[in-house]
Amino acid sequence: MQLRKPLFLLLLFTCLLAGCDDCVFTSRNTSIVNFRFYRKGNPRQVQLPTFFKVTTGANISIQAKDTIKLTAAAAAVSIRLHPFQDTSSFYFNYAPNRKDFIRLKYTRSFGTTSPRCGYDQRIDNLQVVDHSFDSIAIFKSSLEIGDTVNIRVYLK
Repeated sequence: MQLRKPLFLLLLFTCLLAGCDDCVFTSRNTSIVNFRFYRKGNPRQVQLPTFFKVTTGANISIQAKDTIKLTAAAAAVSIRLHPFQDTSSFYFNYAPNRKDFIRLKYTRSFGTTSPRCGYDQRIDNLQVVDHSFDSIAIFKSSLEIGDTVNIRVYLK
């Protein structure tokens, strides 16, 4: 009987210590790409189009609402890239009967900070493979949390 109490306490402390997590995940990496729209010919004038539908290459809608209305305070569209592939395609439906697409290619690299933290995915070398917009420029090709714009899209 007297052996049960110390054994129980030993088991309890072992479980508590095993549950301690020394992981503080401090990665700045993300898989979200930010598109900002500008008027072609005037790269400083931000356009605020209303998107009726934004879909992936598999025709899956990426938005929860019926429309995405850009405002001066939120003038970018943020889209998560495909987590298991090195390419992603997106289709933007906006304006009367206008539909544009963009196909992106990128490099995914994985690393671990500690076994308890799991892995970290970094996306670099963001490139536009094909698009139907008037003009596009990569502003920042490595994705990080806090990015305000990665791709600049120029519209007429």
